[in-house]
Amino acid sequence: ALLGLIDEVFFEYHFKVRPEFGWGNRMNATVNDALRLMQRLREKGVRAHFWI
Repeated sequence: ALLGLIDEVFFEYHFKVRPEFGWGNRMNATVNDALRLMQRLREKGVRAHFWI
């Protein structure tokens, strides 16, 4: 139901990278997790964008 209210979303996604970007080892997600989330949102018609 919420997807009908969202046209576009911008979000900051933190994922584990080497070397660390300053947010330490607290992140368990990977860049592939971020890309999968983007793909799922876009398949549902949401224009989704993220940055690190």
